[in-house]
Amino acid sequence: TPQTHVETSSTLTDKCSIDHMRMDSVVFQLSNISSPSISNEHSALITFTRCNSIPSVLRPPYLTDEDFERGKALTFEERRFKWTDFREYLPSNSKTRANVWIAQKYKWPNARVPYVISSLYNNDERAIIAESIREWESKTCIRFVPASSQDRDYLELTPNDGTNNYCYSYVGRQGGRQFVKMYAPTCMSVGQYVHELGHAIGFGHEHQRPDRDNYVEIKWENIDPKLEF
Repeated sequence: TPQTHVETSSTLTDKCSIDHMRMDSVVFQLSNISSPSISNEHSALITFTRCNSIPSVLRPPYLTDEDFERGKALTFEERRFKWTDFREYLPSNSKTRANVWIAQKYKWPNARVPYVISSLYNNDERAIIAESIREWESKTCIRFVPASSQDRDYLELTPNDGTNNYCYSYVGRQGGRQFVKMYAPTCMSVGQYVHELGHAIGFGHEHQRPDRDNYVEIKWENIDPKLEF
């Protein structure tokens, strides 16, 4: 007699964690009709709809007016910067590394930054991201815009995949699909998202400027060797 496979809650949970990132790609492709075929993602779509509520599946891959309105009502605790494990990824070439903040190829043309946002973020987390973007747009000429099928280079704002609990972004435009990964809920505050978006835009830390030592004296004996730069 044929064996019947019963999918337990644990195996379904494993599948959910594996298929989350694939499904975000599917959602983005569905929103761009000229994107490549998604026929091979059919099984991911089935699993995803079993792992998520209808509201999360229907969340658009861009921020809405409602997200920005909710962002205005965030509490102090949701806004403030909380220390956690941040990592920034710079080009390995040392000469490029020293000039990454000003190199033309790392800038976003016309101060326009296309993005997509993961459907895994809940409404509260979307509000935090919306307020972080509003902070940048209210003080600079930079504009974050929903990515279209014509945008080759774009940010994908997504929770970390759960294999670690740190937050990270590449510094400046790298080309193609570029992740800003924020472990939820540890990394989810306006201060932290503003920080990582700043790296994605192209900003580095002031204490890592190549001309730093011309202006300040570093007391290396007071610094944990693992944190030296």
